[in-house]
Formats: sequence, C-alpha cells, structure tokens
Amino acid sequence: MLAANVPASRPVSASADAYYYAGVMKPTADTGFRLGVGALIQIANPAVANWGDQVTAETAIVQGANTSLVEVGYRKWQTTYPTLLLGNWVGGVFKHVTGWVQTHPSYYPGMDLTAYVGVKVRFYILYSGGNWWVWFNDGWMGYFPGSLWGGSFTSGDMAHWYGEVFDYGARVPPITDMGNGLFAADPAASAIDEMCTHSGTTCYLMSGAWTSTTHAAYYSLSYPGGASLRYGGNGGG
Repeated sequence: MLAANVPASRPVSASADAYYYAGVMKPTADTGFRLGVGALIQIANPAVANWGDQVTAETAIVQGANTSLVEVGYRKWQTTYPTLLLGNWVGGVFKHVTGWVQTHPSYYPGMDLTAYVGVKVRFYILYSGGNWWVWFNDGWMGYFPGSLWGGSFTSGDMAHWYGEVFDYGARVPPITDMGNGLFAADPAASAIDEMCTHSGTTCYLMSGAWTSTTHAAYYSLSYPGGASLRYGGNGGG
C-alpha cells in the first residue's frame, strides 16, 4: 500500500476515517537505483469539503512496509491554499518534520505554495553523506539526519508517486477534490511527470510501475506505463 500521510490532529479511531489513493509504486530492485526518488509534481489547490480533510500529492522513498520513509510534495489541510509537504516515518510511526535540518533560506516545510498553483515543480529525495536530502523547485531545502533511523535507513525498497485524500469521518461519497478535481481521463487533470529513481548522481526515469487506485469512481488514475501519470477526481461530488 501507499504511505498514509496522517494529519496531526486526526481522530483517535482510524475506523472513523478513510483514505483514498491514486498513484504508482516501483520496487527499486527493478530500477537498480535505491538512493532516492524524484518527479515533477503539478501543484493544485483542491476544493476541500470538510475542515478535517487533507489532500496531498507526493513522492516517497520507502524501506520495509512503510517502516522507514521520507516523503515530499504538497498538501492542503486546514488552509485556503496548498503548502509544501514534508514528512518522515521512523519505525512505522509518522514523525512529520521531527529532526529536520533546514539549510535553504527561502524554501521550508509548510510554506505557502499559492504562487506555484498550476506549475509542475521539481522534487527530489536523495540519500547522500549519511542524510536524506530534499529538493524543492531549484534547490536543496535541507535534510533528515540518518541518525533518526539509527543509520539503518540508507536506501529504499520502494518508490512511490501518488495523490491522496484523507476523508475525515469517512463520508460517502467524500466529495473532496484530489488534485485539481478533474478525473484522470481529462487531459487537463493533475499530472506527475518525470518520475525517477536516484543512483546518487543521476535520477533515472522509470517505467512499468505498479498501479494503486482505491475507488476509481471517486478518484481515478491514468498511467500508460512510462514516467508520467495523471490522477484525480471530485470525490463523487
């Protein structure tokens, strides 16, 4: 499964909520490049039906069954605009930005991405020098120290690229948009392009990824099999 991006104040009972995904994943053993991921992710400002809903689009590098991972992209949650999403998981527990070391003067977790809506922005995650570095747009933002994982997370087993909706209260239908709210068959639907896995020096485009779609009537996926996909929907609304 893809990695659930858990809102900081989600309800105690997971059974009271629902997650929807539309995206792809690829074992890094198949690409031969395990040190990171990258993509051009089109930023959107999705319509959100409930204050507790969260919408994300991201790429992630994963070790084990979501035991260790780093993720980056955008999210909309309890704001009127998308923000820069960054997170890490340690021992299967979502830690958000705990341990993050900021190095960029202008790009930072949670920054307002209004100026980037509609734009395809470059993201990378790369293991280098014992740390997991994260790139946004045109520069390295900072890193998660490898020591957060006790030095055990030095490469990834899986690479993920996907859109996600966290449906607070598990409404049916969820009626919150994923991406720009257009279904994947529409050429104008939100896109993730140039999906790649990193060798340490170069991020190589991948192909033949596995697909994952939770409920295509709400949120759909178009993946021809290469390094690009379209995704999204209006949640039945």
